[in-house]
Amino acid sequence: MNEQQAERWEEIRAKGRVNYIINTGIIRWGLGTAILFTILFTYLQKGGVGITFRDSDFVITLLIALIIFSIGGYFWGQWLWNMNMNKYVKK
Repeated sequence: MNEQQAERWEEIRAKGRVNYIINTGIIRWGLGTAILFTILFTYLQKGGVGITFRDSDFVITLLIALIIFSIGGYFWGQWLWNMNMNKYVKK
């Protein structure tokens, strides 16, 4: 971790661990991945024909994906926090 990265991490760290996990893990990774997964999964299931946001399969898949990937995002954010803290402490 160089000086610029350390300064950036100090700014992020000042906002707190919970804020980092929610923003980076749950919102950025979890929700983004859930939306992409749902679109891709529905596309492949339907053969790319007639997919609409009103399709009940799309909505159900999205709701399930939001729950699952948000939980995964929590653990992803926690892991990233710990990894960055270890790098910061070693510096």
